[in-house]
Amino acid sequence: MRVQFALIDAESTSPVRNFIGSVDPIGVGLSLVKFGATGEQMGAGSITGEIKITDAQTDELLGAALDRRVGGRNLKGTFLLWANANAGLEYWAQRLGYVLCVQRGDKNCNEPDSWQR
Repeated sequence: MRVQFALIDAESTSPVRNFIGSVDPIGVGLSLVKFGATGEQMGAGSITGEIKITDAQTDELLGAALDRRVGGRNLKGTFLLWANANAGLEYWAQRLGYVLCVQRGDKNCNEPDSWQR
């Protein structure tokens, strides 16, 4: 099996916009408008990746996926520019491990927690 992964896009967190969108009444309003229109919070980071799994001998496509993860407000990662992107990478790694475990037929596969940042 050959696993190929590519990052398509990554956007860092903006601590200033994140803070303003949490504290300032105008910023909170703007953040709510943005969330309502796009599903993303103001100042949150994001990451987009794709994966392709092929049979290493025949080059037959076994699976492919495209996913985008958008972070939210989290005090722990407020001033870490790539906290949301790193969380997305960690989630994808755990998810791939889980899917491969299930496909092997193992009994003790740990499904990753839903991605909440």
